[in-house]
Formats: sequence, C-alpha cells, structure tokens
Amino acid sequence: MRFKDKVSFIFGAGPSSPGWSNGKAVSVLLAREGAKIFALDFSAENLAPTVEAIQSEGGTCVTHTADVTSQSDIQAAVAACMKKWGRIDILFNNVGLQSLGGPEELEEEVWDRLMNANVKSMFLTCKHVLPVMTAQKSGVIINNSSMAAISFLYPSIAYSSCKGAVDAFTKNLAVQYAGKGVRVVSVRPGLMATRASRLA
Repeated sequence: MRFKDKVSFIFGAGPSSPGWSNGKAVSVLLAREGAKIFALDFSAENLAPTVEAIQSEGGTCVTHTADVTSQSDIQAAVAACMKKWGRIDILFNNVGLQSLGGPEELEEEVWDRLMNANVKSMFLTCKHVLPVMTAQKSGVIINNSSMAAISFLYPSIAYSSCKGAVDAFTKNLAVQYAGKGVRVVSVRPGLMATRASRLA
C-alpha cells in the first residue's frame, strides 16, 4: 500500500484494443498499492476494461472522458478530479500516437496530429495540473517517452521526434519545479508484444 489514498490522474488509462496497455497496467498496479485512480481517455468504451480490472480487486476508480489536445477538456477534467478528491498526487501522461515513415512518406497533417497528441498534450496537462501540485507542495509527473527518442527502432520520424521532445520537456520541468516539491520524470518503454502488435 505504498500509494494509499494518493490520487492518480492518468491520461490514456484505457487500452485501445483487447488486452493490456501501458495505461491500464499502470492504473491497475497503482490501485493495488492503494491509490485512487482518476482514469481519463478519449473513449468511455476504452476505459471499461480498466475500471473492471480495478474494481474486481476492490480498488477505487473514477472515469472521465477528455480530448488530451483540448485545453477546455483538460481544465474540466482537473476541476472534476479536484471536486471529487481535492488533490492530484500523480499525473501520468500516457497518450501517444504512432505513424510510420520518414519525411518523404509522411503527410504534413499526420506530423501535426502526432505533435499535438504526443507533445502539446503534455504541455496542456502540466499547465493545469502543476498549479494544484505546487499549492500542495508535492506531486509526481510521469511522462511516457520511448526508446525511439534515443535509438532507431524503425522509420518513424514524427514519433521519434515527438519522444525526443518529451525527454527535453521533462528535463526542463524537472529542474524548474524541483524546488517546489514536484518531481518530474520520463520513462522509455521499448517494443512490447501486445495483442495489437501480434495482430498487425
């Protein structure tokens, strides 16, 4: 029960295909350790398996739908969490889109869509969660990066660029907010054999 009564605000908490995902796994593990989960996703349908897994083990999970690229949606989500529990102890930025190809193959609108979903989203969530954490003088922000930020895995220029930006974003925030009681870190998952990848 290392996270007993800690409020975890998790974007991308639902799997987009049957089985496990980063967001579902983190949500369930935190709930097992006593955290209260405020699970967010673009789709309520995506959140259903996460809620079921947490509640089947006696954990606490509240859901909220939001577009992570929409400032008004994020503001509404933060307000809803604060109304429910009055604090946010952990922010997990897990939303991420992928697209294959280099500059010649990739369309401009795809580049923009990935930058919005993978980078701008973290700017917006931090913009509205950091005031809560600094007022508490405590909190942890976890940004989901990737080994693609520092290694060539396959041609994915937009995704790799996004994750490199996430690393830089994280380092900047970590230094800026260290003295305010807020810890900011990124994690770099590698390739994972999910059900979706096996079907691809």
